[in-house]
Amino acid sequence: MPESEPPTPLDRHEATRRVVLAGQAAADAAGLECVLENSLNSESRYLHVCRDGVWYGLRVSCHEAVYDCCQDYEQVRLSERPDEAAITEATQRAEHGVLRGGDVVANPADVAVAIDKIAAVLCDGRTYRDDDGLRWRWRSEAASWELACRYWGDETQLSPPSHRPAATVTARIRCQVRHAQNVAARWAFEEGRAGS
Repeated sequence: MPESEPPTPLDRHEATRRVVLAGQAAADAAGLECVLENSLNSESRYLHVCRDGVWYGLRVSCHEAVYDCCQDYEQVRLSERPDEAAITEATQRAEHGVLRGGDVVANPADVAVAIDKIAAVLCDGRTYRDDDGLRWRWRSEAASWELACRYWGDETQLSPPSHRPAATVTARIRCQVRHAQNVAARWAFEEGRAGS
């Protein structure tokens, strides 16, 4: 009798993509709002689903959670070398999690706003030299550029730059913000249940 070959492992990014697609389809079929976020640094994907005004989250990944915010989510783990059987099992868990499970997390739109505010603050004081050689300084409070050099002409005739300076918000900072937002959402949820 010939030995059966072990299942061929699939690409981790493709495996997690297939699982979250099934979760999104389950949410869509149930009429639930569902937001997907992808990790910038790995195959991990995060499903956020809103049920009865509360956001629940699932993390679909092939590796252990590294940051605190990653641990805030219900874990749907595949192996480092996922095969079709693992994807089928994870798909069922994701579909169930979207409809009835998940851990309470923050509204992903609120998290994006909080991260954007930090990015704006990190831009404060950045300078930019325009095509005419004039130097401008970004002021985050006013969300605008101010002239940062001597100018002997009529300043009202000048056109400040139209862009906001780019600010790199590191993965660690993003995760700290997300974790803080998730903790606050969980506390509010628990308080609401205790008050009922």
